[in-house]
Amino acid sequence: MKILTTYFNSQLVNAGLPDNLEINWSLSYCQGDGVAFYGTLYSSYWNDLFKKIYPEQKRKQRMFERLLKSILDWENYYHKIVIYRNQFGYRYAHFNTMEIDAPQAENLSFFYDVEAKKEWYFSADNVYKYQALWNDFITDLEEYIRDLSKRLESEGYQIIEATPYESEVAYKFETKNYRVELITDPLPFYDHHFETHMYDCDFENIETLCGEALKGRVRFVNVYAQVLDKKTGIALGEDYFGSLTYDPKDKSLRGYRQILIREAIKAARADDGLISRQAQLMRKTQSSQPYTVN
Repeated sequence: MKILTTYFNSQLVNAGLPDNLEINWSLSYCQGDGVAFYGTLYSSYWNDLFKKIYPEQKRKQRMFERLLKSILDWENYYHKIVIYRNQFGYRYAHFNTMEIDAPQAENLSFFYDVEAKKEWYFSADNVYKYQALWNDFITDLEEYIRDLSKRLESEGYQIIEATPYESEVAYKFETKNYRVELITDPLPFYDHHFETHMYDCDFENIETLCGEALKGRVRFVNVYAQVLDKKTGIALGEDYFGSLTYDPKDKSLRGYRQILIREAIKAARADDGLISRQAQLMRKTQSSQPYTVN
């Protein structure tokens, strides 16, 4: 499961769009980066989209619902609106790489078919109002789609920023001979393994998790503890946990701080681990000594 793609898809569905759109994104702070989505919006989605675009406008919604039913009764060709990739979309992914293919009112049979005119539910004097209603919907739908793209871009960056930019020492302490460190590493959102295996959870859980990240309540990290020899800097024992999520206020990292440090110390005390590292140190010391011929 790809965490960002899944989150973007959930937001598209919440916005009234289908859940099978092709989603492209690139969020590396480069020119041309952003979020884009492409696919077909069949007529079954238009009424709900109208309500999303014009919330609280009940009279306008009723007018459109009646108009849409009549259009679909008479229309043989236009039963879908397509969001397609323009010439820039083959190199970039952002709000300006999307265009929509949709008919204007003058292309719809309902407005010019002679038989349709006989069954119009409005007077000829009011035709322009319904034509404008349809054309405004198409214009505002395109703007709605682009605004949604911009919002997803902003939220995508915020989610990515929930992982540290570089490795950080989250906790450390020292003894006479050793230094114990807990290190948090950034999670690579572009890494296939991370995107596919980070979370074994469903659609709603991904949305909830990312929602918490947007509120600053979640951090994503790889984390490990290590026991270092203070004199040489060699790691004598380590323990690792990948793809950890935790509240940034939780200094225990959901209890993993204690667990990882305990296991790292245990590994340092293990005969195999310590002897192996001592042997490495001996070889390193010997190789650094100058070679002389008697």
